[in-house]
Parts: sequence; C-alpha cells; structure tokens
Amino acid sequence: MDSDSPTIGDGTANNADDAWVAGRFGTVATPADVTLAIGETLTVSGSLILTGGLGVDSNLRFGVFDESGQFASGGTTWSNGGWLLRAGANPDDGWHKARTNGAFVSTNPNAAIITPRTNTNTGGALDGDSTIAYDWSISVTRDSATTVDLFGSIAGGDNAYNQTYTANDIATSLFTYNAVGLLFGASLDVDQAVLSGVQYTVVPSGPPSEEPKITSFSIAGTSATVVMMGAPGTDYYCAGSGDLTDWTTEVVPTDTPGSPFQTNASGDLTFTVDISSFGSSYFFRVQDTDPNP
Repeated sequence: MDSDSPTIGDGTANNADDAWVAGRFGTVATPADVTLAIGETLTVSGSLILTGGLGVDSNLRFGVFDESGQFASGGTTWSNGGWLLRAGANPDDGWHKARTNGAFVSTNPNAAIITPRTNTNTGGALDGDSTIAYDWSISVTRDSATTVDLFGSIAGGDNAYNQTYTANDIATSLFTYNAVGLLFGASLDVDQAVLSGVQYTVVPSGPPSEEPKITSFSIAGTSATVVMMGAPGTDYYCAGSGDLTDWTTEVVPTDTPGSPFQTNASGDLTFTVDISSFGSSYFFRVQDTDPNP
C-alpha cells in the first residue's frame, strides 16, 4: 500500500479475522535495509486501533525481520528470520526467534522461545474493541559483535493496557532488517485494525553529540524509571513541568546517583523518581543546567 498508516478490514463482522500484515522499510520505489553497527538501535513503532475484536492478547503479534527477498512475491516464509513478539503475559508469550521454515507470524516449532526474558504488566488488559489507540514499539539493539538486546511495549486502549517485554544478550548473526510484520489472529477476532504513523528509526552508535535525551520512560506504581543518553561522564538534572512552559522544578531521583547525576562512560544513565505528588499530566526532561539554582 506504500503507506505508514494502513487500515486493515472495513469494520464489518469477521472482515479482518486472521490477518497477516507486512510492511517493507522505505517505499515501494526505494526499499531500504538497516544493518546495525555495534551500539546502534533499530526501533519500529506506531499506533493501533482495534475494532470489533476480543481481548485475546496472544493473537496480537509484532516482529522485525529480514524478509529475504520474499516480500515482493507475497511469500510468507522469510528464511533469514528475525524477532517475533507475541503479546500477553503467559509463559509462551514474549520474544521468539522468528521461524525460518514457515510463516513469519507463526510461533509453531522452529520459532524458538527466547530465554531469559521478562514480561512486565503494569496495568489493564488488552481490549480488541477499543476507541483509545494502542502505542506499540519493537527495538533491536546490537550490543556486541555477536549479540542483540530486544525491547517491546504495547500501551493504551480503553483498559489502560501497559505491557513491556525485554530479552538481553541474545546470540545471533542476524543484524540486517528490512520489514515489519503483524498478526491479528483468528482468536483476536477483530473486524478492523487501523495503523497510523508506523515508522522505523535508527539511533547511531556511540553517545550522542547533541543535547541529552530521554530514550525510555516507564511507570510502576508511584515510581517512574527514566532511561537517558547524554555526553559521557557529564552531570545532568531532571526538570519537571505541568504545562510544558515552566521548567523550574527539579525532580530529584529517589535512587542513586542523586542530583546532579552523571552519565557513564558510554553516555547512558537510568534513574527512578517518585511521581506520587504529580498531577495526571506531567512532563520530564533532562538538561545540563540546574532548573532551580
């Protein structure tokens, strides 16, 4: 369809049952491949609204793949493989090494379960008939010459679903990717799936030379975990705002490294803040100046 916002199904009963959806990076005229260097992260993300379906999260799947030349011909056996995320919190859910002898969305034998891995639910349940969009993302980080780290998340919907999936230091020789694939399985029973803003990005290897940035933000109870990147060995502060205008409030981490805090030799840092006193809408940023000197 040459679109980053396709609609699958027309909303009538049983119209989108058991739909397999795939998108090639780039455009039809200029397809693109991404080969990760050590330290680089590929992220594919977008929004999704499901209509007319059920809350069977294991029948919602996302993946990043090397489609091995099959995409143009409509082939579904992508022999170079990739990484498949099966939504849900059961033991079989989470990251799988994608099949190389069958359908890219299938978790049948040959789609090996990746261990160790972590599935974390911090709220709600999947709703297959939701007026509020789900935001989803899948990331592959090449952390060495022979391994990758995987991260996935699905959050949103009418039930405030919030699920994350991680798997680290996975041995592989696959570092080239060019396609995203999704499954809306028969048990999910959706009549329409509306995707919007599906994009891939690559974060360059090494610490960024530009301003510091928050790369991940997650909430568990009254604590928020912030993952950031900045210049190596540099002091930073966390500033808060309720209106995106006044940034004079310093948000002090509840764990080490305190304030100001310092990035490591790679420019990375993870810290936790207490959000119990903040309003329902609150914003965070990291900066190299004290917000309240």
